[in-house]
Amino acid sequence: MRKLPFFFILSMSIIIFHGTAFADSAILQDPGTGQLYQRIDAQITWHDARDACLASSGYLATITSQAENDFVFTSVGVLGQDHWLGATEELVEGTWVWVTGEPWSYTNWGTGQPNNFGEDQDYLSFWYNEASKWNDQSSVIPLPRPNWGYICEWDPECRITGDCDDSNACTINECIDWECQSSALDCDDLDDCTDDSCDSVSGCVNICNASGPNNLCCNQTACAGAPVCQGGYSQGPS
Repeated sequence: MRKLPFFFILSMSIIIFHGTAFADSAILQDPGTGQLYQRIDAQITWHDARDACLASSGYLATITSQAENDFVFTSVGVLGQDHWLGATEELVEGTWVWVTGEPWSYTNWGTGQPNNFGEDQDYLSFWYNEASKWNDQSSVIPLPRPNWGYICEWDPECRITGDCDDSNACTINECIDWECQSSALDCDDLDDCTDDSCDSVSGCVNICNASGPNNLCCNQTACAGAPVCQGGYSQGPS
């Protein structure tokens, strides 16, 4: 009889060992930097993972400090799974570079790594064998690759400061789900006697419209049908 793989269900995510992919992680934000990360589970090459992150307006994760390494692995990593990261030495053997061009200074290699096994391990990953440690990998290991994935990183528009100011007094700018979102400022002063508009520098402009419908009066409740408005403003013939 064929045996089914042994699995656990944990926090609504399915983790299946020995050959079946894990469930993708949620997109999580590092509270210290505002950066966003997600683990995507796919048995693809480093180059395809790089391109997939770029297609989603992000990039393969670049890890430049111990604090960032700890957050990324603890939040979206999975022990027992390899995850592509955004570094390579494919241009110059022994010279590792991040895909973003950030300085290569911090490293977190696993035991005996990098070892360039097979003379073609030019791509960085978290290592399934040691939690949060790095390994050099070949991008052309024959597929399928069990328990494999990659980690994308995004620079949020507004980070944790919520700074979305576009210098336009006629828009309301908010940081929602780590992205700047704008909506038009509502300049309606609920006075039917004014024309309402907005100036991008000064904001709302509410101007008396003496020749508006029914000769309505400024800054008063609309007085259609009455010969005189409140406050003594003349409406004219009803």
